[in-house]
This record gives sequence, structure tokens and C-alpha cells, in this order.
Amino acid sequence: MYKSIRRYTPVATSLLLSLTLSGCDTFTDCLDNDGPELSPGTLPNPILNQEYNQVIHVGIRNEPNDDRFNFEFTLSGRIPDGLQTTFAGRDMNIFGTPIELGDFDFSVTVEVVEPSSSSMQTAGLCSTTDRINYQWTVQAM
Repeated sequence: MYKSIRRYTPVATSLLLSLTLSGCDTFTDCLDNDGPELSPGTLPNPILNQEYNQVIHVGIRNEPNDDRFNFEFTLSGRIPDGLQTTFAGRDMNIFGTPIELGDFDFSVTVEVVEPSSSSMQTAGLCSTTDRINYQWTVQAM
């Protein structure tokens, strides 16, 4: 009886640390896909002359200390007359009473601008921005 001997050749497991990806300093920065993430992805439609209040929140994927980062929100497009926005920390609040019927397309972009602590760095994030496009139809009740 012959005994089979298997020989395994080690495969190179090191990564090319100089490989640059879009939005990443190096390949290893993006292994855990960390970066800002807005939620929710959809918002309920406002109703004409009815009070409206919704919060869009941002967190950092795969980062338990996302309160240590500072964020800058940008609203592009148009929301109905009667609604307004405020920005505080990790939240964007859309509130008020819509007084205009119609279809509205807008987007919310968030960017990690600076960590609030000097020990944290945005350079280690895979991405520093996120964007969601929203569509609303304001109708009468």
C-alpha cells in the first residue's frame, strides 16, 4: 500500500498596500467598508396642510464610536413650501406644514468633515460621503 503525500504550496497572502481604490487610501482601508450611511432610505410623503416631522440620521458603518465624527449635511433640490430643515450633530430634521401640492425631488448628502477628537482620523474611512435621493408627492387628504 502506497501512502499518499500531499505537498501544499503556500499562496501569497499579503495584500498590495499601495493599491489605491476610489475613495480609499489603500485597499485595506476598505476591507470593512466603513464610511457614513444615511437612513432611512425613504421618507413618507407629506400631506397638504398636515404637520410633518421626519429625521434623517447618519452613522459610520462598522465604527462603534461614530459620535466622535463631525458631519456636514447638504440638501439639494426642492422641498415643499411650508417645510424647513435643521441640522444638529448626526441628524437632519425636516419639519413643518406643507402648503404646496406637487412632486418634489431632492437629495441629502452628508460628508464627514473632521473628527471631533484629535485621536480619530477621517483618512482611515473607506468613504467620507453618502447621498440619498428622495421623491415626494404632496397630496391633499
